[in-house]
Amino acid sequence: MIGEKPGKGKRLVVSTPLTGWFTCGGERGPGIALWLQMAALLAQFERPVTLFGTGSHEVGHFGMEYALAHGAPQPEDVAFWLHFGASLGATRLDARHSFKSPQVLVALSDTEALAKQHLASHLPIYIPGTSATQGEAGQVIGAGHKRFVGITGFFPTFHTPQDLGQAVDYVRLGQIAKGSEALLHAAAAIPD
Repeated sequence: MIGEKPGKGKRLVVSTPLTGWFTCGGERGPGIALWLQMAALLAQFERPVTLFGTGSHEVGHFGMEYALAHGAPQPEDVAFWLHFGASLGATRLDARHSFKSPQVLVALSDTEALAKQHLASHLPIYIPGTSATQGEAGQVIGAGHKRFVGITGFFPTFHTPQDLGQAVDYVRLGQIAKGSEALLHAAAAIPD
């Protein structure tokens, strides 16, 4: 856990992995940037907030496993969990080669409509979340969290030394940021 803020009602949780292979500029940079942006936004909310920045992502997602076992709020205490996965907005190789790589929205049935309302236009691939979902999303869902939304993607230089961040489409990343802010506002308004 990186940070916690007290408040009234059930908790809002925002998480992202902090580690990866090589420099992982496009893989991790956008998720960390959005995570920090949402932290600033959530500081103004009345609800309690928990922020997780996990390590050991490439070692079986051990950081999230550890967080869930040692400090994550119990599912019944969480109003909503937003997870920023890999490669957000990373949709091109470089300025010379435009390339639309997949951007994926993962949500459970309890959050599907809300997630699609605020993010589907920027994340065209939707996957219903289950405990078998890859990555940290599957771990959070497997731990029993019902109001969960995850965002992820990949691109051609993913997991290579060439991932220096040049694949990030900052316009698209800004759209995902605005959608994420709207999603958190809507989630905070859901009655406990």
